[in-house]
Amino acid sequence: MIFSKLLAINFTSQSIAGKNIVIGAGSINIREHQLAKIPNEYAESLRTFSESISKQLKDHHKPMEEVNSINQSMNEFAKEVEDITVGKEQEIDYAKQTNIEATTAGVIQSVLNALPQAAETAATFTPLAPVSKLIGKGVEVVNAIQMKNSSG
Repeated sequence: MIFSKLLAINFTSQSIAGKNIVIGAGSINIREHQLAKIPNEYAESLRTFSESISKQLKDHHKPMEEVNSINQSMNEFAKEVEDITVGKEQEIDYAKQTNIEATTAGVIQSVLNALPQAAETAATFTPLAPVSKLIGKGVEVVNAIQMKNSSG
């Protein structure tokens, strides 16, 4: 985040005199201790996704509430996949798979809330491709959430 001291500058139709403001949004960060507990394939996927989303949030100057929502959902997802073994995704029981799908949907929903244009950019969600092995679904999850958002 970049902090700036603005003195008597007209900023978005409001005069700001001597106020500290945040320009740009925070970063999406998954706790390193959580990443260390999950298989590398998923950890790398989440790192790449986090970097992409962080850049987009900064480019669009999103408020910290939206950044915090994405961070929370990403950390919930990371916690959910801690005990997954690569190559044994088909052995995940139904309840665990349902929880992973729900946390994945939570991540997608929080990103789409902050960055609605992300749905049009398939590249935004491409780093999450390994997750499809866990939930048995791919891009259709993003499409379903986007359709629900636009109808509701």
